[in-house]
Amino acid sequence: LKDGYTVMVLNPIQSHSLRELYIRKAKTDARDSLVIADLVRFGRCKASNVPQDKILALRELCRSRAYLVDMAADLKRKLIALLDRIFPEYESLFDSVFSKASIAVLSKYSTPQKVKNANLRKLTDILMESSNGHFGEWKAHQLKETACSSFGIDDSCGVYSTLLGMFLEQILSLTAQADSLEKQISVFFQEFNNPLTSIPGVGTVLAATILSEIGDITRFSSADKLLAYAGLDPSVKQSGEFKSNQ
Repeated sequence: LKDGYTVMVLNPIQSHSLRELYIRKAKTDARDSLVIADLVRFGRCKASNVPQDKILALRELCRSRAYLVDMAADLKRKLIALLDRIFPEYESLFDSVFSKASIAVLSKYSTPQKVKNANLRKLTDILMESSNGHFGEWKAHQLKETACSSFGIDDSCGVYSTLLGMFLEQILSLTAQADSLEKQISVFFQEFNNPLTSIPGVGTVLAATILSEIGDITRFSSADKLLAYAGLDPSVKQSGEFKSNQ
């Protein structure tokens, strides 16, 4: 660099490992400086890779989408847990609780009591519109009959209905946001002209995730080093004649 110094980005895992050598547990700016100096002096440090701007941007998109998907999945589990308490038979009425028709019904009638008291014509219209005509009045009758014989707990205070509606609204919002990021990822990924999508089973989002996390694959001289970078190589533990791989 212009002042004659070489700048190196270190993974904090490296300095943390060396810190364990010190008997007294302390973390201050002075101690951190000493640990980093010792790490460099021993020659055991290795510079971390700093990805180019486009790779870094793609990584942010992929990680943010994964975060939104995980949050939506967690809320889906909570919603199903609520349904199991207030309307345990509901899940068997649709291929998926989160199908378009099911979501349309739950958005309007979230408890057996509401389904039971629903206007048959209105319920039929919701089913027909959300399923593109696949479901009709017969499905509305099935829903109402199932609701009448449900052994779920009574939502007398309206708490479960409120929570279910809240979870459903958040799931739809998170899903929409994840879909929006997925479109951005697809457009952004095209700029790299990467062959990862030619691998069977690897779609655009997965390919973009792999590319953004690995970066320039040529910086790995062997497949074993790439495996180690991903944290998938087995660790060896040996003591005397005992040896194991984990």
